[in-house]
Amino acid sequence: MMQRYDVAIVGGGAAGLSAALALGRACRTVVVFDGGQPRNNVARHMHGFLSREGISPRKFLSIARSQLHRYHNVQFSNDRIQNVEVAATGFSLAATHGTPVLTNRVVLANGIRDVLPAIGNIDQFWGKSVFVCPFCDGWEFREQAIVVYGAAIKAVELAKELMAWTQDIVICSPDASSLSQEQRRWLCAANVGLREQSIERLLGERESLHAVRLSNMEIVRCRALFLTVPARQTCALSKKLGCATLQDGSLIVDEWGRTTVPGCYAAGDAATSLHQVIAAAASGTRCAVAIVRDFTDELAARVTNGPVGAPV
Repeated sequence: MMQRYDVAIVGGGAAGLSAALALGRACRTVVVFDGGQPRNNVARHMHGFLSREGISPRKFLSIARSQLHRYHNVQFSNDRIQNVEVAATGFSLAATHGTPVLTNRVVLANGIRDVLPAIGNIDQFWGKSVFVCPFCDGWEFREQAIVVYGAAIKAVELAKELMAWTQDIVICSPDASSLSQEQRRWLCAANVGLREQSIERLLGERESLHAVRLSNMEIVRCRALFLTVPARQTCALSKKLGCATLQDGSLIVDEWGRTTVPGCYAAGDAATSLHQVIAAAASGTRCAVAIVRDFTDELAARVTNGPVGAPV
């Protein structure tokens, strides 16, 4: 036997839960699959979300899920979806455990994972004094020394952003030879340091970063490290469905979150370059509105095209 729902949501972060809330209130049957490992799981605090500033990511998700409990048409599963296929009436989803699911629509809100550089002790500081987003974490390190690390061209762009928070910036990149003369002129004009070395180790106490040690053994002082790193989809479901992607791996969606596969929608970090929790939540709601409208349009088409005088 297969369980049937109007919508299956893969991912229980801000995007998935916002979609579930809007769909639940629209009287749709929904199941949310969530493995419980959000991208910001290592962070102590979440920033930039109006009315929830400084809250821990875990508490934020706990509050969101508790508020969904009143909607009995919204169900949760801690299972992970291993496979998804296009079915005659939508999609069939196979989980690691439990009953297979048949659903009319699917929302991919699975998020992404940052591919961290090969620095041995980076996990000690990740999410506490090592970050990727200045809009999320720049305020706490304003007017302090910051190191930017990663591919040189992207590191320069990140350093330009970080100038809003501090003027004390050093870029470390082993491929600095790829920089243009214009970029090098900007570095000199902005007084941004450049070290053409990789980072070997992070130096600090507990979770507080004090400096980085480069491959040539030079010590560069800093209170925070911002990375330019690639990100990957957390699951292969979009690839299995054949969803088109951009060069950076994010899913191609229209303004309402529809992917290139009919009936499949995407929300959150998996479908945007703006990786903030409040933006992810908004995209989840946008997907839900699109789904409800698409259901409505389909019903209207069936009624309009049905035999004259037939009961509705």
